Amino acid sequence: MTKAASGECLALGYNCETAFQIERRFGAGGSCFFSWGIFSIEAIIRLVGSKFDHILHQQNLEWDNTNRLASDRAYGYSFHGPWKSGDPLSDPEFSTKLSEYRDKASYLGQKFLNPTRPRIYFYKQRKPSVPASVLRLANALQAISSESTLVLLRSTHQPPTAAEHPILYERVLSRFAPESDAKNADSSSWDAVFDEFS
Repeated sequence: MTKAASGECLALGYNCETAFQIERRFGAGGSCFFSWGIFSIEAIIRLVGSKFDHILHQQNLEWDNTNRLASDRAYGYSFHGPWKSGDPLSDPEFSTKLSEYRDKASYLGQKFLNPTRPRIYFYKQRKPSVPASVLRLANALQAISSESTLVLLRSTHQPPTAAEHPILYERVLSRFAPESDAKNADSSSWDAVFDEFS
């Protein structure tokens, strides 16, 4: 989480570009559960709705070959964990690494559920979002804190989501960073959004 004015800017995903840009602009940004991974809106809703219960159980871990990340199939998200390639279960230090990473993730999950100041959440859409899903996400975040703002980001070639909610704003980025290089973003486009909301 990152302090911006009197509130916090949080990256929700869908990938690491959002967290990288918050870190670039504000000097930090990695201490949110959703900063470093691949999260669909539905995965975020499931995680928040369950209060991050039963995350990272051994039987639910697998390797996401598409994104080359570990994945928790119970919730449908992939993450930058302590395993760099292949099946996490094949790591001889699997149990130790899993225990340490689960402790960290559980802490970040509870921190996410207990805000101490107003929050601005940024979510970059991978593809046009289903309006009903966006509204469910906005409701879930508003339930955590009434002092919430959700900024939904889309690229210039994506159509508007056409969802309306009191905490929801939709803005356009000139382009998204390539999948293979999440740091390679249009900083000026991101800064225009940060200037408006933070």
